[in-house]
Amino acid sequence: MIHQALLDMSPEQSEKAAFIQIKSTDTLSDINSDLQYFESQGYRYVFIDEIILMEDLCEIFEIKHNENVYPEQYFHLVDEKKCGQTEHRFGKIKGKYVIYRGEPCEVDGIKYLNEEEYLKFFA
Repeated sequence: MIHQALLDMSPEQSEKAAFIQIKSTDTLSDINSDLQYFESQGYRYVFIDEIILMEDLCEIFEIKHNENVYPEQYFHLVDEKKCGQTEHRFGKIKGKYVIYRGEPCEVDGIKYLNEEEYLKFFA
């Protein structure tokens, strides 16, 4: 359902959307801290999914609403401070992705995923 909601968003809404995964060990204080952070960064839609991790690994995503490939699309994914905070909270990053409308490709170790193909995977 989360993925369908993301697909139904307008370009303006999707630029203000974030998707986070939480573990059963996360406290309400942890989640509230995350929500406050996203709000301070201008996000207005935060989708939360609880996961059970077999290992302390995570994947991180940027969601873009265009067909173009350029470095500004993944600047959060290569930000050392943000990646460090993510790994501290969720575990070692095993993949970095941009979900967008273009063709799948890889640039500077960042995998670009076509949004329609990505969402069909969950159907």
